[in-house]
Amino acid sequence: METMKRVVLISILLLCLGAPMNAQAQGTPIGVDIECDQQNVEINVHPEQNSPVNVGCTVSNTGSFNQKINIDSTVDGNGFTLVLSESSFDLAAGEDGSFIATFSASPRMEVLSADYNITATVESFGQEPIMVPLGQFGSTSESSGQVSSLPYSRLSFQIQDTSTIVLSEPADDDDGFYEVELTLFNDGNFDDDIKVEIVNLNELSDLGIAHSFYS
Repeated sequence: METMKRVVLISILLLCLGAPMNAQAQGTPIGVDIECDQQNVEINVHPEQNSPVNVGCTVSNTGSFNQKINIDSTVDGNGFTLVLSESSFDLAAGEDGSFIATFSASPRMEVLSADYNITATVESFGQEPIMVPLGQFGSTSESSGQVSSLPYSRLSFQIQDTSTIVLSEPADDDDGFYEVELTLFNDGNFDDDIKVEIVNLNELSDLGIAHSFYS
């Protein structure tokens, strides 16, 4: 009896697939659709501000039967990860299901972009599930886009000798120069133009103190 039911259901499916296009538009036997709130995702990878980005997605059963729908994802390139809050749904005809796609990137990573893809696939349909051949009968839907790491600036600055410098009348064998060693490190993830200034330069000039930078 169970075998007979499966044969009848498969026959109905084949008849529907062979029906004219206007008939299919009124009630497609198998169908799925997936949509996400945004396609291009940008992640702040600053080491002190790095955090995942959540994107809401909706999967819909656009067919005429109950369907089990599997959700899967891929993302290209190292440094990015994509995790889905749900892996499958059991949806009645016309029903929707919601899930969250969470994108992450390694802190401090360089400025990069990678393609990602989220796929919804109908695994089976009907009250007594009939398996659907992978990719057949319009049983898949995709939401694709790009995930990118944002550029950030971060500068490390250090004075090697922080002791007080006392300026006095130079001796005959003294050139009157005092050196202070500064160390700058670009701790960002892209090339920066760095400008070094003395904030009280006017005050020093009034005291007759000159300066110069060299590397």
